[in-house]
Amino acid sequence: MITQSDKLSPELKEWMLSEFDKLSAEHLKLHKRKSFAFTKNVDGKEVGFVEGGLSSFGWCHVDNVFVSEESRLKGYGKELMDQVEVYAKENNRYGVLLATQAFQAPSYYEKLGYEKYGELSGFAGEYSRIYYVKRF
Repeated sequence: MITQSDKLSPELKEWMLSEFDKLSAEHLKLHKRKSFAFTKNVDGKEVGFVEGGLSSFGWCHVDNVFVSEESRLKGYGKELMDQVEVYAKENNRYGVLLATQAFQAPSYYEKLGYEKYGELSGFAGEYSRIYYVKRF
């Protein structure tokens, strides 16, 4: 029987990740998994955030980055991404992985030193999803 739900129970997810790690540990040095979020506050107002995680494979991954429209071009996105890199290095990660859509300023990540390693055309209609890495 196959069942569907909106998400796994915490217990089931923990068990599945544990089993996955056991299998992976036979071949790789594993690292501790951990989620993170950083927010940028200006004059008592949240203007941006970045969230992601540290993978068991030794990488930091960025899932979401956002800076409010009125707060863009002020360096806040760079501050957030710099903080991610510091955090990744403090946690002995190999580097940072992220993906963005073609309409979400991919050249911005290139200016921050990220290298494009893949592209999936037609990901969101006419737009591509672009994959970046920054190795330490």
